[in-house]
Amino acid sequence: MIFPRLELTWSRRIFYSRCALVAAETVRVIQPESHQAFLAAVFHAYFALAKDIEDSVVVAESAEEAGIDPSVFAANMTCAVAENELRSSERRAREHHVTGTPAGW
Repeated sequence: MIFPRLELTWSRRIFYSRCALVAAETVRVIQPESHQAFLAAVFHAYFALAKDIEDSVVVAESAEEAGIDPSVFAANMTCAVAENELRSSERRAREHHVTGTPAGW
């Protein structure tokens, strides 16, 4: 199997990914057909461009790149639904003894 080339540009620090994780849950709920594109955009921003995925602007740009309406994304990021979805996902992972990433697909 041939894997696509992944550009890597290492940042001077490791960014806290909670904002990006909440955003991923937001996208999964509001526009599931764009979830994979959003994840790809965030990975590219972080690993290829060394952008700060703690920065809500970077995360919002990734959402827009994935085809998500910026106003819909912003409205959904400000409500507690996404944070609750992330907590639920984390709880399910713990129930299956997942303690870190990558956890597999």
